[in-house]
Amino acid sequence: MKGSLTVELSLLFPLLFISFILVLQGSLYVFYRLYTQCLAEQSFMVCEEQRRSGETPETSMQRAKEYLLERTAALPVQIEAANWHKEEAWFKESYTIKLELRYRFLISLPWTVQSKDSQINPVRFKNRVDFLWEKGKVFLENHR
Repeated sequence: MKGSLTVELSLLFPLLFISFILVLQGSLYVFYRLYTQCLAEQSFMVCEEQRRSGETPETSMQRAKEYLLERTAALPVQIEAANWHKEEAWFKESYTIKLELRYRFLISLPWTVQSKDSQINPVRFKNRVDFLWEKGKVFLENHR
């Protein structure tokens, strides 16, 4: 009878530990996926602001790429490809971004973020990403 508790714990502890790690991995994966999507959408606003100030499309796309790479540098993701595409419409330019990323944690998971600037509501995403960015900076400063 005395050894049965030890046997039960030796069987249950690894299962509980693995379950905890998988839940942690999954929730961080979803969080970073959403955060990266928001950053990609906010980079459209950077591109749009540059175009309003008179920059060329190539320069504005380059600044938006720099913005995106600067923001994702602190994240546990590796950008494998970042493709920007400019489309000329009848009286409006639109931009499409496609990011191929690899999540770096316990398990390396690939994903693709694709967005088009005509699909977003800029004010809503700008407010949400600014809020997440400020919270992330505070978190990183507190844990260094």
